This record gives sequence, C-alpha cells and structure tokens, in this order.
Amino acid sequence: MAYPDAGNMSYFVYHSSILVGQGYTVVTFDYRGFGKSSDFSIERDMLYYKEFATDLIAVGDFIHQKFPNKKIGIWGMSMGSIIAVKAIEKLQDKISFLVVEGFVTNLSLITERIEKQKGVSIIQPEKDVDYIRSIESLNLPILIFSASKDEITPTEDVLKFRNSTRNRCEIISFEGERLSGFNSGEGEWGSFYINQINKFTSKISV
Repeated sequence: MAYPDAGNMSYFVYHSSILVGQGYTVVTFDYRGFGKSSDFSIERDMLYYKEFATDLIAVGDFIHQKFPNKKIGIWGMSMGSIIAVKAIEKLQDKISFLVVEGFVTNLSLITERIEKQKGVSIIQPEKDVDYIRSIESLNLPILIFSASKDEITPTEDVLKFRNSTRNRCEIISFEGERLSGFNSGEGEWGSFYINQINKFTSKISV
C-alpha cells in the first residue's frame, strides 16, 4: 500500500483490515520521514521524493522474497501512484498488478492544477520525460478508480492513458470527491471498492 502525501500508514488500518477479511495479505509501510520511520527532511512544496520509491522498492523486494509464489500488487493513491510507477520500473517481474486512485499520469499537469487550486508553488523532483518513461515502461494489468469531482487527476487523464497504453487497463468511475472511492457505492463501507478489486484480481492468471 503506497498512500498519498498526507498522514501515515495508520490512516489505512481499517482499509487494510477489510482487505485482509477478503483473503488478501496486506503490507503497509511508512515512507522515510512519515510516521515512526527514520527522519528525513521534507519540504511541503515538493511534489514527491524519489527516495520514497526507493523505500517501496525495498518493501517489494522483501515481500517477493517472503512470498515467492504469490501474486503481488501495489495499491497506490495520488502521490502513492507516482511512487508505485517509479518502483515498478525497478521491481519489474516481481509485481503482478497495480491498483490506483488519483492516478498521476503527467507531472506538469498535476503541478499546474495543484498550484491553481491551492495557490502554492510546487517543485517537481524530476523532468516530465523521466516520469513519462517510467509510465511507458509499465507492462502489467492496471485497475484505476476515478472520482467524478477530481480536479487534480480527472477521468480525462486516465482515459488518455488507457488509449495509449499496451497494458490491460480498467477504469472504474464513481460519483464523489477525489480519493473517496472507499466511501462510494451501496452497502457496507468499502464493499463497492473491494468488489471491484476482487473482480479485477480474479482475472489475473494464477
């Protein structure tokens, strides 16, 4: 689980417990400088740090060694989707699928939208071309949750991505605010979201 740029892994305890109840093994971690992980100087105007991808790569390598015969996926949200993309580029065949919400497909667009919406200046840690290369290197099934009221990573972005990608890419659109997918749908909290993940993972060959 690669979470957004706010909070820490404790914010997703209930999400994790629901996934565990569905038979998934869930591994959470904190990026350096978050939660109780090692200290790391963080500037609030930095879009993300490449070091966070290094942290996820280390987690991915560990999980692959511990569960060598299991299908491993990454669930990335907002900034976490960037970190997931960068990590998968290095993890290669160790990751079998990707689930994302608030999926970042273009750094400059995201930066412009955040600056306009929040009135702040944002620093990109790498050039657009570098992130595009990482995006284009993805070669695995992807499930994308897209909120109707998401002005930072709108549905139009992921539709363009799907049209240009060679991956098996599915988009689940829902009515609601950005990163509110777990709150959407009928029934118990998270049931809509988990049902979509279950349908998606059931299609991935064992």
